[in-house]
Order: sequence, then structure tokens, then C-alpha cells
Amino acid sequence: GRMPYLDMYQMLRHMSPPLGLGKKCPARVAY
Repeated sequence: GRMPYLDMYQMLRHMSPPLGLGKKCPARVAY
């Protein structure tokens, strides 16, 4: 299943720095 955008965003912020969204994570996860 898919996670709500806000939950995903907060999780990513918790795990990685803001700049980590592009290269470390697939675009599918980032958006």
C-alpha cells in the first residue's frame, strides 16, 4: 500500500537530511 504524503515526508525528514531526497531516495519515495 501507499503511505500518506505527509507521513512519508515526515519519515524522510526524520531519517535523512533535506538534501537527501534527490539522490539517496527514488523519486517514487520522494514524491
